[in-house]
Amino acid sequence: MHARSDKCIPSFVISSLVFLAAVSRLSAASYEWLPTAELPGFDGPVYAMAAFNGRLYAGGGFTTAGTTVVNNIACWDPLAQTWTALGAGMGGDNPNVYALTVFNGKLIAGGEFTTAGGTLVNRIASWDPDTQGWSAFSSGMTGSFFAPDAAAVYAMTVRNGKLFVGGYFFNAGATEVDRVTYWDPDTMSWFRLQDEQWAGAGSGDHVYALAAVDDGLLYAGGDFLMPYGESHSYGIVTWDPVLLDWSTFGAGLGGAGTSQINAMLFLNGVLYAGGRFTSVGEVSASNVASFDPATQTWSALAAGIGAGMSEQVNALATMDGKLYAGGSFAVAGGTEAFRVACWDPATQSWSNLGAGVNDTVRAMAVLDGALYVGGDFTYAGGGPAGRWACWQAVEAGGDETGDDGTGGSDADGDGVADDADNCAAVSNADQADRDGDGVGDACDGCPDDPNSVQPGPCGCGSGMAATIVFFGLMLMHRRRV
Repeated sequence: MHARSDKCIPSFVISSLVFLAAVSRLSAASYEWLPTAELPGFDGPVYAMAAFNGRLYAGGGFTTAGTTVVNNIACWDPLAQTWTALGAGMGGDNPNVYALTVFNGKLIAGGEFTTAGGTLVNRIASWDPDTQGWSAFSSGMTGSFFAPDAAAVYAMTVRNGKLFVGGYFFNAGATEVDRVTYWDPDTMSWFRLQDEQWAGAGSGDHVYALAAVDDGLLYAGGDFLMPYGESHSYGIVTWDPVLLDWSTFGAGLGGAGTSQINAMLFLNGVLYAGGRFTSVGEVSASNVASFDPATQTWSALAAGIGAGMSEQVNALATMDGKLYAGGSFAVAGGTEAFRVACWDPATQSWSNLGAGVNDTVRAMAVLDGALYVGGDFTYAGGGPAGRWACWQAVEAGGDETGDDGTGGSDADGDGVADDADNCAAVSNADQADRDGDGVGDACDGCPDDPNSVQPGPCGCGSGMAATIVFFGLMLMHRRRV
């Protein structure tokens, strides 16, 4: 027989078990659509979304968000569960917002609007969350000499501290440009990207998407044709900031005249592009594809000729190492997926997001571990939705890890939300805490000692365990989405 040890199990081991029990509940999380029937929706389509300073910003062709007049742009506060206006919003003959990004601590909006908050801005403007005011970038964007009002900003990205802008315009401030330009905050001026040679490719000659990484190339996508002598490229090109020159991707997109790229982004060093096309480079790919700059090769995001998206991709986002695509499709890589789908680079496979949504997705953004989508739809996951919805993590028992205004996550099922539970891993509806140390008696091995939560070899009195349990409880706390 083995003699019983007189030593106690170290307090930090016991406390760690409490911590791991809490984490095990979180690791079982899956995802589902957040019920949006009671959340305020929009009276028009959502074209753009961006996350900034813990809030969600949405732009589009709407006037109200819920009962609040917002005029084409609004801010969602996940804690207050309310939309608010950004000043007087956007104005003009067609005040739609098509693009949002964050640059130098400000929210940048692009579209067809000519005023922002009553200030003349011409299709691009900056919102300062500190001063709660709009400002212009020089005199903004205008069209050609013959049609100065025919202009719009559709895409923006940031590279090496400069703001790159794409769309359909021919002047940026006083600088003559051609559909793509960049703003240098050091000189407070617009610059031309040399040697643009855009031409229409059937339906148009717009730049709808931009993507870049610092110290890398700029990628531009749209419905244009860029000729180079006897060669040309449909829909996608690159600009080298060192050589100051544009380059093609072979013949570019297949299905010229109807093809276009609507969205691009980088994930793990790989460029993903979505839009409407049948091939890119020499690779058959239906409306979505990836490009590896290291190997200079395109790939379809599923096996087989023509695999990928049916219909069209309008928006892309990344979350938890996966790619999310939204658009007007019903199938992704052979899998039924209504207008939104997830691509896992590890398994090289598509999956749906539950029942999806009932109409076109045009915008996506990720905030606090949740995917927000916007567009034309009025149902998400089978429930009513006012043109926006949230796909978020839920625990195995069905509790949402974020707070939708109904109480949030409750890992131990005791009826007390984790962000208010003094013992989130063990059921304790009464929340008893005799020593007042913030750790409930159900988790406190020293319920009468405010300096310890488990007895160590020397009894109660060690603070190490309390520290570990504290961090375990803090990890259980999830911010509202």
